[in-house]
Order: sequence, then C-alpha cells, then structure tokens
Amino acid sequence: MRTTLTVVLTTAALSGLVGGSASAGTPADQRPTLALAAPTGPFPVGRATRHVVDYQRPDPWVANRRRELMLTVWYPAARPAGPVAKYTTAKESEILVRQFSPELPADLLATLPTHARTNAPARTAPGGLPLVLLSPGWQLPRSSQTGLAEEFASRGYVVAAIDHTYESTAVEFPDGRVTTCAACEQLAALPPAEHEAFFVRVSTGRAADVSFVIDALKRGFPAVDGKRVAMVGHSIGGSATVAAMAADRRIAAGVNMDGRLSPPLTRQLARPVLFFGEQRSVPGGAIEWDASYRQLTGWRRWLSVRGMGHESFSDLGLLGEQLGMPMQDMPGRRSVDVQRAYLTAFLDQHLRGRAQPILDGPSNDFAEVTFQ
Repeated sequence: MRTTLTVVLTTAALSGLVGGSASAGTPADQRPTLALAAPTGPFPVGRATRHVVDYQRPDPWVANRRRELMLTVWYPAARPAGPVAKYTTAKESEILVRQFSPELPADLLATLPTHARTNAPARTAPGGLPLVLLSPGWQLPRSSQTGLAEEFASRGYVVAAIDHTYESTAVEFPDGRVTTCAACEQLAALPPAEHEAFFVRVSTGRAADVSFVIDALKRGFPAVDGKRVAMVGHSIGGSATVAAMAADRRIAAGVNMDGRLSPPLTRQLARPVLFFGEQRSVPGGAIEWDASYRQLTGWRRWLSVRGMGHESFSDLGLLGEQLGMPMQDMPGRRSVDVQRAYLTAFLDQHLRGRAQPILDGPSNDFAEVTFQ
C-alpha cells in the first residue's frame, strides 16, 4: 500500500513495456505487442471525451487559472459504431515516453488498441444508467484505468475517468494545449515532513473535482442517473474516493484500491465502502486504514489479494507483464479477473440492489482473496 506510484516505478513500468530496446524507428515486426483484456459484459462500449471548466474555483496548482478537467466517458453503446478509440492522444504518449524512457516508440501508448468506439450511440434506459467515477494514481493519466472502465461500461455503467489537471504527467486539451505535472514539481521542493499535508491537499482537491464532475455530467450526459453514483480510485485516487464520499453525499458507494488515506477518516461514514488492497494491505500494515475502517458504520469490507502489487490496480499490471516486466507475483490476467469479479459485484450490489454472495466471505474461485 502506497500513497503514490513513484517516479521510479513509473519509469520501470514504461521501460518494461518494450524491454527498453525499441525506438521510434523500430520495424513493425519488432514493435511491442500490447493488449488490454477484452471486456466481458453483454454490451459494446462507446467512449467520449469531455472538457469541463469550473469557473467558480481557481486551480489549486497554477495561479490565475480556473479549474479545468479532461474526462473520458465510457458507456454501453447501442451498437459498435465509430472508429476504435485511442488509449492516449499522440501528444500525451510522446510526453510520457520522452519523460520516462526516450528510447521507446513515441507513439507507444497512442497506438495501443482499446475495445471502445469513439462517440458510438449510447444505450439508454428508463431513469438513466448508474455512474462510476474513476480517479487514477499519482502522475498517472486517466487512461491508466481503461481496462476497468471498459469492463464496467460493458456491464451497463456510465464510467467517467478524471484527469486531475497538473497532477498527471501529460493531459491534452481540445485546443492542443498540454499540461504537465506542476504539482509534482511542488512536491519535489518540499521536505519529507510536509509530504503528508501535501497529499491531504491533493485528496481534498480531487474531492472538489469529483463534485464538480458529477454536476457537469448530470447536465451534459443525459444517459446518467445522478441518484446512483459510485467512485473507484487507485492509490491517491483511492484516498480521494474516501475524501469525496465524506464531502458529497451523492456518492453512494466507494472503493479505495490500495491507497493510503490522506487524510484518514475522522468522522463516521455510513455508506458502503470497500478497501481493496495488495497482499501487504492488512490490519496493522497502514495505521490510517485501521483507524478509518473503524469509522465505517455502514456496509464495509477489507479485502487483501495475495500476489497483487500496487501497480496491479491499473493497466500497468497487465501491460508490464506482456513484455517481460511483471509488477506482481500473480499473473497479470488473473489480477484483472480478480478485480473484475469483486468490483463489479460491489457496484451491482450497491448501485443496482443485486445481492452478491462473493462479497459475503471467502470464495473457492478466488482463494487469493482474504477477508480482513
């Protein structure tokens, strides 16, 4: 369990995707072959991009700017029409690769195929579809949760992943501007004693982002049922999930995926919360998990997964393994299956009211999952 995915690990992850040997001029038959796991739900997946601006709130990291965010919205499509969506934009891929491992193909991430169609017609349902908000790990782009988002959308959820501007390595806006991680530069200038307060600021800022995004999607994405909202976050995004639930009662349920809580809960929270962590995420392993779990007075579960690592809770867990750099002891595809099983069960139970026995106790099908 870690507050962030460190620069060292991110560098290793990106380098591992191609074994550190490919270049922009690498012949096609020597380029890396990367693939996300195909979604398993009954619906084809559509994807749209949204740019939203909160004119009432200044940006917390850069002076004299309003808070603006880029969102990717996945949804069940009425039919699989439209071009296949790109994993990242070309500019985002170029910056990510240049920063972490410049010998790699600049278009590495932009050419990774997804399973969604751009602007496919959305499936509708009476009353709208439940909404799931995704908050990525520190420095990671919103695209790092693509595999999970496609799975949720294929099962009938609208899913919005948020790039928290200036907290991600690269975010491209519709006018061609690309922002980088200004917050990372501020963190690097702080002494270690001030890091905890910094990440409290990150979590509370992301909570404000999330409340604004809910408002924006209720206005601008008619397929959404604003009364059925959940949030899932990885690393600092998991911390932000708990902070957002404490601040906004519209978030009916939330999942913290292996994120240290900054700040820990100091008052009771009665809505459903799942703590879902790697093998070291056990009682006593992180004081703020222990203290915060005691504040959960509604439905709650604390699951630890043997063999999973911190990066397993993003696409890096699967993609790194494909080119010889596994980031967990468990096979990458198995980690995907475990997450899909428990997270979709959590959403189905708490947003759709469908009881899920897998959440009641240990399962022979997932022996690596421990109920704490």
